[in-house]
Amino acid sequence: MYFGCRAKHTKMEILSNGDVLPCIAFLGEKHTSNAFHQTLAEIWKNDSNYTGVREFKTENKDCLKCSMLRICEGGCYPKLQRTLNPNFTKDKTCQL
Repeated sequence: MYFGCRAKHTKMEILSNGDVLPCIAFLGEKHTSNAFHQTLAEIWKNDSNYTGVREFKTENKDCLKCSMLRICEGGCYPKLQRTLNPNFTKDKTCQL
């Protein structure tokens, strides 16, 4: 994660069946929007996966002290949501 979460600001994956994901890391997660049934603007503003990404704030003490927090923003949201304590868990891909 050298640019932070692009899904929070600019990314949208649209699958061939119309399912929309904030990024490919959401593959296998619940698809909450479909481009054949909603406009992309509606999905961008109202989709629960996007809301989760945008509202996620890490509470991991190591992350909060790290100078790279502004870039990585606490790690990969869907990966962290698969853990027991997503706000306190450190993203396993972090090299710091």
